[in-house]
Amino acid sequence: MASLAEYFAQHRYQGVYDLGDRVFGHWNKIPFVGTVGNDSVVNELEGPRITVHLDLPLKYEDVFYTMIIVKHKQVHRLKELKEDDKGSGKRSSAVKSDTKDTKPKSKSTASVRTKRAGK
Repeated sequence: MASLAEYFAQHRYQGVYDLGDRVFGHWNKIPFVGTVGNDSVVNELEGPRITVHLDLPLKYEDVFYTMIIVKHKQVHRLKELKEDDKGSGKRSSAVKSDTKDTKPKSKSTASVRTKRAGK
């Protein structure tokens, strides 16, 4: 054995998520989105766990939580949103704009629109 540093580098837990990774999931059947604070193992009986700093607080049983501890199977990594190649931020040509046609197409939609406007 060369040194303790090399030994622990080979035998310690390697985290799946890094500090600051964006994740989403469900905790006690409540959906959440947050940032990973820590991915570690406290003991072998409990296994690995993730500390998540929530974007919005959760209320569960009359207690508000801004940070929760979850298992790996409860969270998923958020995918990054990427801009178009041109970076214009405009809609693609496949999405049609509905600004040209403002007339209602049927009688039922006309009544819905007038009900909303008459609130």
